[in-house]
Amino acid sequence: MSLTVFLVALLSAILHAIWNAATRTRPDVGAAYAAVVVMAGVVSLPVIALYGLPGWEVWPYATIATLINLVTTRLIMAANRQLPFSVAYPVMRGISPVIVTLAGVVLLGDRIPNIVTFAGIIFISVAVMLLAQSGQTRGEKANVRGLLLAVASGIGLALFTLLDARAARLSGNPIGYAALMAIIIAVSTPVMLAFEGVWPKHFLKGNAVFGLLVSCISTLSYILAVWGLTHGPVGPVAALRETSVLFAMAIAAFMLKEKLGWRRILAAFLAVSGIGLLRLA
Repeated sequence: MSLTVFLVALLSAILHAIWNAATRTRPDVGAAYAAVVVMAGVVSLPVIALYGLPGWEVWPYATIATLINLVTTRLIMAANRQLPFSVAYPVMRGISPVIVTLAGVVLLGDRIPNIVTFAGIIFISVAVMLLAQSGQTRGEKANVRGLLLAVASGIGLALFTLLDARAARLSGNPIGYAALMAIIIAVSTPVMLAFEGVWPKHFLKGNAVFGLLVSCISTLSYILAVWGLTHGPVGPVAALRETSVLFAMAIAAFMLKEKLGWRRILAAFLAVSGIGLLRLA
């Protein structure tokens, strides 16, 4: 992995942490999140005008990726209803980079990662799990159904990443592809929410301007991630993207004055070590 791809993946992670932290400042986090996703479609229109649409050969991948994204979103929602966040999140986010790494070799023809690279990916995955579990409270229990939903969510996230990488590489226009996917997801998300009786007027009320501004950050983060997947091996790039939780922890600690605790300190050490190993490799 070149230094440019390494830095782009890290910048994507930082921006991802910033925009997710921004949604946490709103009274209704879910509505703010939905507003950002929808307004990202608006922000992506000038990007399409500048870079153009990718070729028709990517549309089957884009269609499948959209369906997987919608299914994965539903799985994540179901997993969060069955499990505490501190259990569901680390399972779904922790296993994804490992799956992407192994599948990238088989499906995308990426080189088999050496022991240093794989160790870096494992370090970051474990760090993600520790960071999420650092907020665990007593009495939280996991059930088999919830764990299966969380694992299925992690597989869905991995498939979405792999499809993005394949389509962007095939198109030769990763920025145009990322903008296209942002628009498709911006259109499909309200349709999915409508089945639950949640309409755009509900989540855009009081969040339209916020969503427009923050979606500039979220869109840039996604474009950088797709660019990284196009120019680097999917496993390490996906793992670096997951370090967004490390940057989110830093924001929480230094800006929101949240306490760290030994789990978060250990997780930070593992994540930084994993980043170092990936760069060393």
